Amino acid sequence: MNSLTLRGLTLGEGKPKIIVPLCAGNQEALLQKASALSSHPFDLVEWRADFMDAVHAADTPDHALAAELSRCAKALRGLLGDTPLLFTLRSQKEGGEALLPPSRYMILNQAAAESGAVDLVDVELSCGADCVQENIRRIHAAGVHVIASSHDFQKTPEQAVLTERLLAMQRCGADIAKLAVMPQSAADVLTLLAATEEVHRLHPELPLVTMSMGELGVLSRISGELFGSCMSFAAAVESSAPGQLPAKTLSQLLSVLHEDGRPSVS
Repeated sequence: MNSLTLRGLTLGEGKPKIIVPLCAGNQEALLQKASALSSHPFDLVEWRADFMDAVHAADTPDHALAAELSRCAKALRGLLGDTPLLFTLRSQKEGGEALLPPSRYMILNQAAAESGAVDLVDVELSCGADCVQENIRRIHAAGVHVIASSHDFQKTPEQAVLTERLLAMQRCGADIAKLAVMPQSAADVLTLLAATEEVHRLHPELPLVTMSMGELGVLSRISGELFGSCMSFAAAVESSAPGQLPAKTLSQLLSVLHEDGRPSVS
């Protein structure tokens, strides 16, 4: 697996890294939740900025909202120290709270990247190839990495569709490809795992983050080291998607699988 190092943390080596979400309506609540993370095991933090009240104020000028999010990112960085930070504006169509025109989405992602406080920015594949590529160009220009993402909260498409979706993210220039789908059966979970393994095997240069959501998909959240997913989302102070395990439980399971998966020496 190709590796990517962020603030001394290398993705794609050893156990999948644990990333925990923060969802809050304002800076004060955001920082309170960030302070509460200290009792949980985690490697990265995702700031779900689509939960911020200001993001939903349509009458706020783009530049004012961008400045507010930048200030929040810097304040959050002050609490997180060297923990890598992912900035995400998840759209309603992909299971989030944001309803933004492409131009505003792009401006806010760029502002987060240029804040100097963020290490990764999430860009949704569904915003269209031109929008994705321009987002990535601006974010990369700020020296920040990109996770391209795709979420299906209704179903699990066929394996060929999943692999093509991941490779489309690579073609757009993403540094990491993320895919989350909803299983309706155990076979759907296997489809997601098979797609992950296929892309990881044929394109080891592309770091992957994949998951099958809900209770059925828990296996996919703990088996990334085997199939090729370099991160797993977990619940610390809160969860942001169905099926996320508590961070402490996930940490224990990843450690057990990592140790048991090593070849024995006789």
